[in-house]
Amino acid sequence: MRHGAAYPRESVRMDERRIFSARQFWHSLAAVLIGNALYFSLDRFLPPVGRHVPYKIDWGLAIDFWCCLVCYGLLARLNWFKRR
Repeated sequence: MRHGAAYPRESVRMDERRIFSARQFWHSLAAVLIGNALYFSLDRFLPPVGRHVPYKIDWGLAIDFWCCLVCYGLLARLNWFKRR
């Protein structure tokens, strides 16, 4: 690997990748928080099979994951992830 003026873009690309990761983390966190809020607000209307039981892998956990995934997709579709 050669260092010097011939390869100035390497550090710029690494910094951009690091910023991209941090940005994606915050967007993912927002989608998870919104998705969980949506799931727990709808929890009382779900049938007993669709309600999550703590410390168990069940259909409620799958529905919760689906809510978070839908929120992530909606935020991406609304260009909320767009660079400023």
